[in-house]
Amino acid sequence: MISDIIDKILDGKDICSLEIAIDFKEIETHDEIDDYSNKALLYLTYFIISGKMDKNINLTSKEEKHKEFIDKVIPMLLKEPRLLNKSELEILTIIQKLNFSISRDLYILLQNYKTKISKSERNYDNREWIIKLLVYFTIIAFEELKFIETQKNIEILRTKYEDEPIKSNKKTWIRTIDDKKQENILKDANKPTVSIDEYVNLLMKQVKKFERKNAAENISNIKKEETFDSSDEESKLKRIREQDELNDEMKKGSGNRLGMG
Repeated sequence: MISDIIDKILDGKDICSLEIAIDFKEIETHDEIDDYSNKALLYLTYFIISGKMDKNINLTSKEEKHKEFIDKVIPMLLKEPRLLNKSELEILTIIQKLNFSISRDLYILLQNYKTKISKSERNYDNREWIIKLLVYFTIIAFEELKFIETQKNIEILRTKYEDEPIKSNKKTWIRTIDDKKQENILKDANKPTVSIDEYVNLLMKQVKKFERKNAAENISNIKKEETFDSSDEESKLKRIREQDELNDEMKKGSGNRLGMG
């Protein structure tokens, strides 16, 4: 039965072509909604149902069936605004234009209406509910047409890029080097990393660091010895003088090694 198939669509379930067999020529066509029986109104949904069932249908045929449903149902419903509420009038008026660039508010309106109908109590003998069901199917048709339009645009872009010749942006790996560049490369390889002045300053820093370290170690040793023999003042003074002389000799020696003595 047609109601069983519609129930599956409302519940988001899959349907197969074996569940329905109808000749589209048998669908009644009237200009006025009052000329349709309840069953005849339900049969109008076959334009959408057939597109959902036939997975092998091409985009053009599917597009034609959905547009035919919209062209047949929406004008008929808009002729009888007394049968529609404010939201339904707004939905049908916008969908009739087939403008797929919809606002966020309209998108929310469509989704809320679909949810409301799918969760409502289903009465296929109630004409008022059947009319709301037709509004629901106009939203389904609109969404399918929007999807088809996107698919067609993707196909156009794909064909366009396939027909265009491939342009290579890769850079060559081989570079020629003239004689002057080659000479500079060889010169640069032998250039010193620091100047003579920088080298001297570096050595002086190392010498001072070494002197401070030795002085600290000697003072530490002297303090240790003081704990063992605090009465031997003369011996301590002698060691200090010897250390001073050693430091003086180190300074002179360092200067000579750096070519400064």
